[in-house]
Amino acid sequence: MSGRELFELALEMLDAGEGSLTISEFLLALSEVNFKTQEGVDDEFLDNLERVDVASLPELAECPICTNKFSENEYPLLVKLPCRVQNGSKKEHIYDMDCIAPWLKLHSTCPMCRFNVKDVALTRKKRLDEETRLAREALGDEDDADEEEEGWDLYG
Repeated sequence: MSGRELFELALEMLDAGEGSLTISEFLLALSEVNFKTQEGVDDEFLDNLERVDVASLPELAECPICTNKFSENEYPLLVKLPCRVQNGSKKEHIYDMDCIAPWLKLHSTCPMCRFNVKDVALTRKKRLDEETRLAREALGDEDDADEEEEGWDLYG
């Protein structure tokens, strides 16, 4: 049962006991609201996050989530979210992978600036598709390139 379903059930139980007009109106309004669920990122995205060397950071740098100093971790796995790429910020959002991975599995946003990291992936995919299209056009007919690629499955 989702959090929203539990909340609605609790309100319904409260409404049944008290018969409150306010709760009934709130339940009605809640049923009319379409909550957009935001899905997190996949494992591939996490694996491709930029790694950060702890030696490149100030001695007192810490994870914004757990507030532990990066330098005190014996085996730090630090990652940098791509927020700065899109919003032009000079501030880099660096986290312990152990802290940020659970968050990103549920949410696709940076916990500090709320930048949707999936936007970077979409932008990167569009750019790669465009570069591939331009490369095919430069090589000649697009259909010829597709026919050449079709033969490769014989070898792999």
